[in-house]
Amino acid sequence: YMIAFEWLCSTGQGESRHKISRRTAVLLEEGDKAKEIAQQMKAFYDYRSDIVHGRDIKYEAIDKQVKLVEDYLRRCLKTIIQEEQFNRDHLNKYLDFYHKGG
Repeated sequence: YMIAFEWLCSTGQGESRHKISRRTAVLLEEGDKAKEIAQQMKAFYDYRSDIVHGRDIKYEAIDKQVKLVEDYLRRCLKTIIQEEQFNRDHLNKYLDFYHKGG
């Protein structure tokens, strides 16, 4: 799932953890809910990094989060599909500069 988020929300030019978490949160929610999603996405990205870099893996923690990260990915894809004007570059620019309500 994190590979899909990396493709959707990251340009590969550093700070992937921050970009993925912020862009996902902006795409899905606003206010406190967006902050919560951003924090969860940072945790998901940390799990991904643990796996990729061969660190100790907390399987129980990952198992509990898989359904949530899958739900976020499905919701992101659904939103992107519904907003037909988005290509990947336009989407990321939109998410970086869009502020709901203002």
